Amino acid sequence: MEHSGLVRELVDRWGPRLEPLPWPERLELLADIHEQLFEDIGDLQRYAEISPQLVAGLIDRWGMPPVVCDEQAHIYANSAVDFHRAASGEWFHRSHDSDGSRGKTRRPALKTQESIDRRRAPRVVVDRPTTLVASGRPLGCRLVDVSTSGAGIEVAEPLSLGSRIEIDLPNDRKAAGKVVRAEPPSFGLVFATPIPSETVAALQ
Repeated sequence: MEHSGLVRELVDRWGPRLEPLPWPERLELLADIHEQLFEDIGDLQRYAEISPQLVAGLIDRWGMPPVVCDEQAHIYANSAVDFHRAASGEWFHRSHDSDGSRGKTRRPALKTQESIDRRRAPRVVVDRPTTLVASGRPLGCRLVDVSTSGAGIEVAEPLSLGSRIEIDLPNDRKAAGKVVRAEPPSFGLVFATPIPSETVAALQ
């Protein structure tokens, strides 16, 4: 669906207001903008299409400066443009431990389809190594939390928003889904089909 007119309007409105701010303040204000955008649109699919385009347009308006801090990398990770997301992944790879660990400071999160969907389903917090397949590549990852509708994972390899994945779960079960949140090394998944509550319970 074509949203270029609305995206252009939003970029023109917010780009100049955000640009003078340091990156931490940009991230906070951008999170508020996305909250309001979702309320104004009122349609999850349309919001999920517009949000990454808005982020990409803002980055381009700012001249696509090199990533120099975590907050900037979080913004780039939510762009519709592959190059922006790759720059985010490279930053986190360079600036954090090789095992993907990161500081405990909580960053403002842009509202995503995953955060909306998973709010409706209770999640279980876990800390469990597992594997997933993304773009035909098997990757080791850590399962951080899971619900019947999705999961949070940590993985050293950067994953693109919208990437199709398949993740291994208990009882020889696999779940197909897609990446809907990218804050490397953390990623949010939404399952294509909800998994049984028994599978979630097996992770407790």
